[in-house]
Amino acid sequence: QKQYDDAINADIAGRASVDQRALLDCAGKANQAAPAVQTPQLIDRIDGNSWKQAQREPAVKKAFAGWSACMDAKGYHYAKPMDANDDGMWWKSDAATAREKAVAVADVRCRDEYHVERVWFDTEASLQQRAIRQHAATLETLREDMQAAVNRAARAAR
Repeated sequence: QKQYDDAINADIAGRASVDQRALLDCAGKANQAAPAVQTPQLIDRIDGNSWKQAQREPAVKKAFAGWSACMDAKGYHYAKPMDANDDGMWWKSDAATAREKAVAVADVRCRDEYHVERVWFDTEASLQQRAIRQHAATLETLREDMQAAVNRAARAAR
């Protein structure tokens, strides 16, 4: 975190010598020529729904159960992988404790043993593909709109 913060602060300090008014004027002109494209709600909905739904699918539930049993056998009790990551115990200090490192190693080993990422990814991707087929016409229109915005930005950059 410190390295990230230092890099951000260095970048800000580096930009401090730039004429801020000229920078804002340039950014404003760029936004008028090619406004930022927002991620459409449908895309966010497909993404969010597939993530939630995948966790209810039998293959993912089985992978999570295997992972959980594996973690239990190593002395760490979590129902699903996100629970290990979200454990409030890990956010008390910037430095990783020996226990945190041990849990992380166990987590990775159990994930590998039960192919958690592959099963979850494949399941979620399948759900997304289904939703994409369901909303093909709308998504094609959104793709065309985004491509038009990219084309406007390319023209503005010349």
